[in-house]
Amino acid sequence: STGTYTNSAIFNYPEALNVADYSISLSTGDDMVTNGDFSSSSSWSEGTDWTISGGNATHASGSSGYLNQDITFVEGDTYAITFDISSWTTGNFYLANHLPDAATLILTTGVATGDTVTRYWEQGSSTLTELKLYGNDIFDGSIDNVIVKKVNSETLTITAK
Repeated sequence: STGTYTNSAIFNYPEALNVADYSISLSTGDDMVTNGDFSSSSSWSEGTDWTISGGNATHASGSSGYLNQDITFVEGDTYAITFDISSWTTGNFYLANHLPDAATLILTTGVATGDTVTRYWEQGSSTLTELKLYGNDIFDGSIDNVIVKKVNSETLTITAK
């Protein structure tokens, strides 16, 4: 059967569902990221210990650093970020945009090399003009295929397979 859920735990944490038994659909806009496949470093600002090469953005442990791109995120809007983990040995990778209460979103919780990760967030108390991805000082890993989309509605449709 199909259900529609608004502002529920399922909406906020759809990855908690057994995706083998359900399909999840969410109305989203177009991809906001330029060069999310990292075919070159154009459109990206590489901070400390970040490099873009061979179709990946890689952070080497040693120093914390940001990987940034100019994108506008509107206060109160909800967004989805999806990316592939090409490799990951240690540390944490975060979304460091202005989230509610100045929080960061850990993007590597419960994931492994080879996973495709999707996380949702509501933009915090101000409009931000930059996507800010952050590798902590011990993050040693590579990402690829970064996609960010605005969620157009607060309705998540879940259909049993």
